[in-house]
Amino acid sequence: MEIKPPDALFARLLRSASLRANELLSVPGGAARVRVIADDGYNDIERLALSPFADDQLVAVALRLSDACRGAGQPLVARMAQYFHIPAPSIEVEALRRSIWSEQERAGLPLDEARREVATIESRMIDGERSRRSELRAYAALYSDLWCDPRTAAPSATRRMMLAMVTGFAERSNASSVSSGRLETVS
Repeated sequence: MEIKPPDALFARLLRSASLRANELLSVPGGAARVRVIADDGYNDIERLALSPFADDQLVAVALRLSDACRGAGQPLVARMAQYFHIPAPSIEVEALRRSIWSEQERAGLPLDEARREVATIESRMIDGERSRRSELRAYAALYSDLWCDPRTAAPSATRRMMLAMVTGFAERSNASSVSSGRLETVS
């Protein structure tokens, strides 16, 4: 599975995640601070990996990759693009898929919560029916790749939420198509 770096949404999220990671690391002691275990038992990187939001997942990846970038003098955004350009091992992707699908059969997907998370992301989108529909479709495509990507350190509960969000993005995209007064086929 390869997430294609030229994709506009993914490229935008990579840049944003790199900037956020650089901000966290730029304060004195920042590199150590993001790795310190807090009272809740998590460090900042692990806490970000608990979030179902793609931007938080990518910040966690950026923070994990930051040590390699500093030594090589490579910008973090370039290292992340390179990291995601190389496809994840298909056997690892398939193992994650099977694990999450197995959990889904037992417990279902958290669709109501996922719809609320999708609404949060949608509320940040620019106005314009066509732009919003395209953006929702782009998010659905990104999440359909990212939920089972082993390069993120998301736990299974977060991956289940991200999988459910694929449905939420598709539903919102379809709702946008219908609410604009014409029914369109959403691919």
